[in-house]
Amino acid sequence: MTRQEIIRNPNFLKDINPKYFSSYLNLKGWNEEKRIADRASIWILPSKQDNEDNYYEILLPLQSSLQDYAIRISEVLHTLSIVENRSVIEIINEINNIDADIIIIRVEYPDITDNTIHLDDGIRLFDSTKQLMYSISSSVVNPRPFFQGGRSKKVTDYMEKLRIGQTEPGSYIIKIISPVSDPLSDNFERQVIKKLFNALEITNNFPENIEEEEQLVEIVDTGISSNFCDAILKMSQGVSKEGIEFNLSRSKNTELPSNVRSQIKINVDALPRLKQAKEKLKSKRVVTYFHKRDKRRTKKSSPIFQEPSEIESLDKVEGKVIKLEWGEEDKKGRVTIITSIQENTQESEIVIELNRADYKKAFEANLKQSLIICSGNLIEEKNQLIIRDVRTFAIE
Repeated sequence: MTRQEIIRNPNFLKDINPKYFSSYLNLKGWNEEKRIADRASIWILPSKQDNEDNYYEILLPLQSSLQDYAIRISEVLHTLSIVENRSVIEIINEINNIDADIIIIRVEYPDITDNTIHLDDGIRLFDSTKQLMYSISSSVVNPRPFFQGGRSKKVTDYMEKLRIGQTEPGSYIIKIISPVSDPLSDNFERQVIKKLFNALEITNNFPENIEEEEQLVEIVDTGISSNFCDAILKMSQGVSKEGIEFNLSRSKNTELPSNVRSQIKINVDALPRLKQAKEKLKSKRVVTYFHKRDKRRTKKSSPIFQEPSEIESLDKVEGKVIKLEWGEEDKKGRVTIITSIQENTQESEIVIELNRADYKKAFEANLKQSLIICSGNLIEEKNQLIIRDVRTFAIE
C-alpha cells in the first residue's frame, strides 16, 4: 500500500492508536525529543553513520481527531518504511498488535492451490482453532479432563477479545491475536498462552497407554483435555505428513518466560496416541481436583476422577422450551429444552427442574418462543439429562 493510497483511506489510519506508535518508536530505538502541547511529539533516530548531524526525524500526531492526522501519520509510516526497509502494511500490523501475543498456526495440505484450501477444510480448521482456545482457556480457570456446558465469565471475556489476523502465502496460516491487557502482570491472557504452548509440547510425547490415575492427573494439569485433543485431531484431518506447526510471536511490550517454547510442530505420528487420550479423558469427570498449600498446587488424597454419571456444574445453558409439565405432588415444574451442552456437538433434550416462579417464566418463554438461560447441576438419570438445583434462571 503506497502513501497516496493510505491518505485516500483516512479511516484506515484512525484505527491506529497514537499510544501504540509511541511504544513502537521506543522499542525501535527512537528518542522523544520534544512535546508540542498535547497535539504532537518530535522523535529522533540517529543515523548508523558516524555523523551526529545525520539523523531521522518524525513528527508524531497525538490525537486522531486532528484534521491532518491521516497526512501526518502517512508521513510517519513512509519514514519508518525507508528506515526499516519494510512495507507500510507490515509496520502497521506490528504497531496494531504491539500489545498482543500472536499464535500462528501453519497447516500443510497436499492440495493447496494458489494459497487456498477447500471450503470444508477451512471451516473445520477455524472451528477446531476456536475449540482449542476455548479448551485451553477453560483449563486455566479449572483443569478438567472434559469440558461441557457453559463457560465461565473469564473464559467468555477472553474468547471475545481474540481476533483473527490476515493469512500469509506459502502454507495455509491462521493468526490468532491475543491482546495482553496488563503487560507487567502474569494476567489471564498470558497464562492461557503459556499453558497452550506447554500443552502442545507435551502432545508429541504422550505415553502409549494412559491407565494410571496419576498419569491422568498430570496430563489434565498441563491443560490437556479431551476437547483439546479433539481440536488437534480435527485440525490434522487431511494434512500432509509435515503436520501442523504452532509459532508464537510475543507482544513486543512484554516477555514470556524463557522456558516457554515459541515454535512447536505436532507430528502426525503422535495422532493415534492423541486419539486414545481423547477417549480416555472424555470418560472421566472431576470430583475434586487441587487445593492450595504453601503457595503451590498439591494433589488431594481423595479420589480425583469419577465416572460420568456424577454431577456436573453448568454455568450457562440456553435453549427453547419444547415441553412443560407441572408436578402437583412435589410442586416442581419440569421444562424440556433443546440445547447443546458441549461445543461442536449435536443438540439434545434436557429437562430442567424449576420452582413455581421460574416455571411461570418458562411458560411465558414458550408462548413468546424466547430462549431461556439458566445455570445449575447436570446429572444423567435413566438415560435422561436433568438440570437440578437451578441457581439462576432468566428469559432472553
